[in-house]
Amino acid sequence: MKVLDRKFTNRVFEMATVDMVAALGEVVASRVNGHRQYEEYLTEYLTTYARWLKELSAEDHKYLYDAAVAYMRDHSGFYVKAGLTRVPSVSENSVLMLTPPPFVHQTFEEATYTTLESLLPVLVDRIERRDPNANPYEGLRAVAADALTAYGGWLETHLEGDDRAHFIAWTLGKSAEVAFMKGTRAEAKTLLSPGRGATPEK
Repeated sequence: MKVLDRKFTNRVFEMATVDMVAALGEVVASRVNGHRQYEEYLTEYLTTYARWLKELSAEDHKYLYDAAVAYMRDHSGFYVKAGLTRVPSVSENSVLMLTPPPFVHQTFEEATYTTLESLLPVLVDRIERRDPNANPYEGLRAVAADALTAYGGWLETHLEGDDRAHFIAWTLGKSAEVAFMKGTRAEAKTLLSPGRGATPEK
């Protein structure tokens, strides 16, 4: 079993992309002029993200890995200083300028280290199952870096040629489902909190 076999990474990359777009939509929806422009924004956003992932340096990988590990250890209230990785290249005429450039950069960083936060424990498990005698943490940083580079390539593949329109439509559909479910869960927690949602006694 390869640690980063295609079937496994495809599923991870799909989930990471859908989660990213679900969070993105909540902010960007108010800044775009209709669904068509949102599709244009999303296509440019993901294309730029793919390029950014593939161009990350060793120092960038270290920062993102360390941020993911720190976030895992202290999820509540933990703050990661933003903007320390390479700045993505965005032209002045890009549709991405509908949002401030720091927003694009910082959401790239946050989406990446939160993806790693979920991925690292799975990678440890896969390494241990592949070789029970191996130290799963030895070389884990390098495996995580390989995963991010592969993610950039995976996005590029889906954003090129005839597959792009289908990929964007699929991502938007799935992200809407995720956003809806998150909203439903949040509302349920509110209704079930003490003093809320209970039927008053007669």
